[in-house]
Amino acid sequence: MTTYRLFPSTNGPSAATSFTGGYIASLAFVVQDQLWLQGYWIWCCSTNGQPTAPPTKAALWQINGHDATAATPTLVPNSAATLNSALTPGWNFIPMTNPIPLSPGIEYAASVAINGPFPYTANFWTAGGPGANGIAQGPLFGLSDNGGTAPAWWTAGQGLYTTSGSDPTVTPPDSTNSSFNSWSTSVSAIRCQSGIQVPSDSGLPAFLAPQRTTTRLRTRRRTSSSRRRSG
Repeated sequence: MTTYRLFPSTNGPSAATSFTGGYIASLAFVVQDQLWLQGYWIWCCSTNGQPTAPPTKAALWQINGHDATAATPTLVPNSAATLNSALTPGWNFIPMTNPIPLSPGIEYAASVAINGPFPYTANFWTAGGPGANGIAQGPLFGLSDNGGTAPAWWTAGQGLYTTSGSDPTVTPPDSTNSSFNSWSTSVSAIRCQSGIQVPSDSGLPAFLAPQRTTTRLRTRRRTSSSRRRSG
């Protein structure tokens, strides 16, 4: 069994960016093999008041459609995870109760509630930034923003967030700003090898196929150079 993690050895900033109110940060990614989501990682800044008190809640959204008019978010069943201990400076892991399957060819958005000051690195996912070509860890791939070479398939791009709610199982990401990396949602996934089994006794769904919902994403930023991947 092999484990893959985005940002396995890269740290976020030491100081959080000031903010008040509901805030959910997300990371858009795809998988290039059949993997199982093991949990979420959240970076905690050491200064400037990032909330650390439990609980910290995370969830996974499936993005359906490859353009602004068709892209809709669907909460992935059984993807919610909660950390019931206080965050400490550095990376913190939010484990799944049971791993859930991830499917190639589907864009996901891993989301975590911060609801206060948060980590922030501007222009991370665009041309000239560290994530301009996306971030790859084996078959796990973090997409770039529209200005990079591996843009997220839906027009909103990478550097995802929402201030429309405080619970990542209720409110999906709907906005981007300056191709920033919030460092607040990374993911850990595992690939099963022969003879290795992942718990699957909790009624987990089969690999999810794209589906539409009535809730559509909105974008607060678009550029004429936005790139889209074909379906």
